[in-house]
Amino acid sequence: MIKHVCHRNFLEDEKYFSMHWSLTNNCNCRCDYCGVWKDEAIQPHSKIVEYINHVGTTKNVDTVLFGGEPLMHPEVLTIINSLKTDVRICTNLNRSLSFLKQIKSDVKMIVSLHLHKTDLFEFAAKMNFLCQNFKFVKLKVMYDTRYREESQKTWSLFKVYEKMYDNIKVYLDMVYHPKCEITEQDLQFFDSKQNDDRFYIQTDEVEEYISYNQIRRMFGGFPNYFGYTCECGLKGLFIDSNGDASYCQTKKNHGQTIFNINRDTYQDYDYILNKPIVCDMDEPCYEVVIPRRTK
Repeated sequence: MIKHVCHRNFLEDEKYFSMHWSLTNNCNCRCDYCGVWKDEAIQPHSKIVEYINHVGTTKNVDTVLFGGEPLMHPEVLTIINSLKTDVRICTNLNRSLSFLKQIKSDVKMIVSLHLHKTDLFEFAAKMNFLCQNFKFVKLKVMYDTRYREESQKTWSLFKVYEKMYDNIKVYLDMVYHPKCEITEQDLQFFDSKQNDDRFYIQTDEVEEYISYNQIRRMFGGFPNYFGYTCECGLKGLFIDSNGDASYCQTKKNHGQTIFNINRDTYQDYDYILNKPIVCDMDEPCYEVVIPRRTK
């Protein structure tokens, strides 16, 4: 059993705070293996920016902008420029190169490559631009077994970028979908290429840094942290595209929110930062970033 799990950043920085903000669930890829994207109206964002900057006055906030496709938000450039925290953008990189050139270069770019939705020549040109101009770039090549050979070749192609640039890391990320038959050979290839050691785990037998996918393997799927002391609220929060703030991704998915930033006042904002909570989710957990440990 895992006794303690967290992202590396929480061990390296006592004041590190993870703020995940889903700018919009709209997406220009709409992959069949994604259960997130949907058509939705754009909601006000100014109070959410104010709140994130408010937390940033006492925490070292790492703001992760995701979706959907966050770069589809009509005010995304204004939002990025208004945030006074560190910023990471999770994107499929399908916006034009001219648009990418408008993003300030001190953000970190987390890019996912979806083979069936991507022109590799255009994508490579954008990746070269990112590596030459941005603070840090992480590329996740989606391993889709319907495009098995292409997935493997594409990963090998972009893995070379780690030798060309010193600010990029290239990973594989497995696609799970009923249409995607995953064989033992796929898993052997996939596991052999894992070099992502962002997550610290401690068990009775081992204490090490491993990848997100290795953690999922240990649990036989999504983890179940029922009964764990969870540091959501103390170490991180999730904000949905409509302004709902939640302790974690799983509770957000189940409609359990703490407050709505667009409606409520600042007098209620700080109480959620005071102490960890005990996880009551007796079911698979989607979130592995936030620290947790057995009681």
